[in-house]
Amino acid sequence: MPPRKSTFGAGFLSFLIPGAGELYASDWDKGWGTIAWTLLGEPAIVGCCSLFGYDGLSVGLSLAGISHILVWIGSIGNA
Repeated sequence: MPPRKSTFGAGFLSFLIPGAGELYASDWDKGWGTIAWTLLGEPAIVGCCSLFGYDGLSVGLSLAGISHILVWIGSIGNA
């Protein structure tokens, strides 16, 4: 029987790095998806919105920040 993994440990890892807790819990798709979104999706939001000038950059940073908080909380819950 495989050793039982700590739910607190998984949640704490996701608190530190979104997606790390899912990887610890062997939920590979969610873990790598969360990490990919954090590293690629959020900067893409900022980049696309910044094409519209300074106001677009402000909107992009706001949307990326909101996205990061939601993904971070979801990652902790999924872990």
